[in-house]
Amino acid sequence: RKDFDYIILNKKIKKYIENKNIIYFLYYENIFLRFYSLLKIYNYLISKKVNKILFLSYDLKIFFFISFLFKLKKVKVILIEHDTLNPKKKFYFFLNKLINNLVIRLVYTKEKLNFVKKFFSNQVNIINHPIVKDNNRLNKLYSNKKIIFDNSKKVILIPSRFNIDFVNLYSFINSHKNILFLVLSKKVKILDNVIFLENIRDNILKKVDAIYLPLDNSIYRYRVSSWIYKGIAYSKKIILDKGFTYNFEKKRFSNLIISSKEDIDFFLKKKNID
Repeated sequence: RKDFDYIILNKKIKKYIENKNIIYFLYYENIFLRFYSLLKIYNYLISKKVNKILFLSYDLKIFFFISFLFKLKKVKVILIEHDTLNPKKKFYFFLNKLINNLVIRLVYTKEKLNFVKKFFSNQVNIINHPIVKDNNRLNKLYSNKKIIFDNSKKVILIPSRFNIDFVNLYSFINSHKNILFLVLSKKVKILDNVIFLENIRDNILKKVDAIYLPLDNSIYRYRVSSWIYKGIAYSKKIILDKGFTYNFEKKRFSNLIISSKEDIDFFLKKKNID
């Protein structure tokens, strides 16, 4: 908060935010009302003579038009990129090309940095993804399902819901039948050593021995999984298949990132987790 004069968030998440010095706005389902809401924010910020704005995320359909208004007022606009530059989404990719000279982009990986420089511009920088734990309010979102942990077994959480490499996933599960796996995706087959959870509170996250992320390498070449950083916040080992994400994160968090093929046997033989 101390680094920003104003923080503006979607009103829907107000009850999960502990900071009281925040301005909230209504983010409507209707695209025209959504545009109207963002226009009100624009007018408010201009009236406060704001000259620099950081968007934590953005809806390109709406932001596309507002960005030109900011340009007219000489407001510097900075965007944090998640999956908003996906070349498979050709129309949105084209719209992003049109606003290219109006914004500065922030990305989380070197692959994404090179991607932006190649297809967009040099107005891009790498930042670190936040490493934070859930607060008490956010934990109330999740069901309080109790899991009985068998101390003789390792427990590994597989929180990925989308963009899963199922070949690697089932190969890993079938290779370690003595491990209990907790999964959050309904697409994963329920096996003898697999338990499905709708969601997970931090009291369960604290008890698991590691987190396995069977990421689709082609998709995660230009994006990150927030579960890596959530796991690191709880000092959990993060098991990854070899690929872009593994190569990038292993250099940064060598003590916590382990390979699903090379390091896993040593990890499983350890009686205690570091």
